[in-house]
Amino acid sequence: MQALTAQGYPIDLSNKQGGVISVEGATVRLDDHLADCGKFGGISYLKDHRTSTYITLFIDLEKISEKATAIRVNSSIKAAFSAGIGAESRVLSCHSSGKLEKSLISQIKR
Repeated sequence: MQALTAQGYPIDLSNKQGGVISVEGATVRLDDHLADCGKFGGISYLKDHRTSTYITLFIDLEKISEKATAIRVNSSIKAAFSAGIGAESRVLSCHSSGKLEKSLISQIKR
């Protein structure tokens, strides 16, 4: 959990007996290498400073043996694009590239 809190992820639920850690609603800045939230006018929404991204992480830890634990990280990424004052925000559906999850697994293993 230290790897998550060190990066500013708020731990919402930690069920050590069940092996589940949940990070709910963390606001993070993502780029095109980490997720795809679509494009507007051929430019990625993630390149626009008016786009805010929110991530929910589900980390499942499963003890395999006395010396080994399997780690699975799943994410749900949503974004909101605000065109300006008075404009309604557009909710975007995003797809992870898997790089963020792989990075977190590496950090948890340390």
